[in-house]
Amino acid sequence: MIDLGTLIHDALERNASDIHLTVGEPPVFRLDGELTNFGEVPLTEADTTAAFANRLVVLLFNQSIPPEKQDKSLLDRLCKEADSIVTLALHALQDLMERNFVFALPEDSKAFLESFVNRSNVLSGFIKERCILSPEARVFNTDLFAAFVDYCAQNGLEALSLSQFHDLLSGIPGVYAKRIRIGKENRQGHVGISLKKSESHGTLEQQPRTPAWLRGESSTEGGPHIISKREEDDAQQEKA
Repeated sequence: MIDLGTLIHDALERNASDIHLTVGEPPVFRLDGELTNFGEVPLTEADTTAAFANRLVVLLFNQSIPPEKQDKSLLDRLCKEADSIVTLALHALQDLMERNFVFALPEDSKAFLESFVNRSNVLSGFIKERCILSPEARVFNTDLFAAFVDYCAQNGLEALSLSQFHDLLSGIPGVYAKRIRIGKENRQGHVGISLKKSESHGTLEQQPRTPAWLRGESSTEGGPHIISKREEDDAQQEKA
């Protein structure tokens, strides 16, 4: 299991904006917009799911102070109040010991951790069951997201939004968004990931489950028109 303290410490030291965690891959930092591996040890399920989240204490700061308004003398002022700060810290430590070292989390922090666990689990499960990770792999965004929504529906899971889905995909090493061409179609997609072959329908890329209206196509364009039983009956009645 990874050392959480070391991971966060190194992320802060390198001024990382994000930490991406994926089962089977080492931790990834986002440094100046670029994804960089942290070490070579792949993560396990325990590192990325509920067991990991239970080791986190998250405090959300919803406001930031722009550099021009920051108090440059704050450190000196805090040093002058060191005695009072230590006294408050000792009282807080005593309270924490009485709670058996259980931290009291604000509601927004609880919601964040729950969301983190749910999103990590649903994406890793989808990739393991439906996807192939390979440098040569590629897939259209609409087909990939449609397969993800279908996976969630079949497993009784709440699907992420499209933006959340793409954001988590960006944390997978070797997977990135790009306009791609498959066959005669040229659309927005992802490189480094594709959908597994379906035994009955070919690949999902070839037979996308995405509705025609979502792909911006007519329902009859690009293939034969399948006549339903009802259409056939109506046609026979007209002839009669």
